[in-house]
Amino acid sequence: METLLSTVAPLSSTHAGKLEPRLFKCLAREDPAWLRKVCEAHRLKFRGRYSTEGSYLVDWATRDAEYNAAVEAAAFRLRQVDPSKALSQTALMKEAGIPQQSGKYCMKRVPATMATIARLTK
Repeated sequence: METLLSTVAPLSSTHAGKLEPRLFKCLAREDPAWLRKVCEAHRLKFRGRYSTEGSYLVDWATRDAEYNAAVEAAAFRLRQVDPSKALSQTALMKEAGIPQQSGKYCMKRVPATMATIARLTK
């Protein structure tokens, strides 16, 4: 359960609901106060100093560093499961919890992460 909580807790409620829908629904039903608190912490973390209510300014350098660390950890976990299997970009991003629906727009803004993925998928 702790592993599942760590995948849901740092994400926005939208991403958490898509990544782990059953867990998100369970948390919303069983402990809505905790879930609201965690989601609010996420909103505050990614809200820019000059942003308006409900919109977010992304610090891409910080996001790149976070994603890069997550990809390295995901590669380590995937290699522990099956060392002979080659790593793919999709598998790394999914294991790292990086949303893939944003496409090329966001991927251009995280060059260190993309370089790490390219290095790991050779």
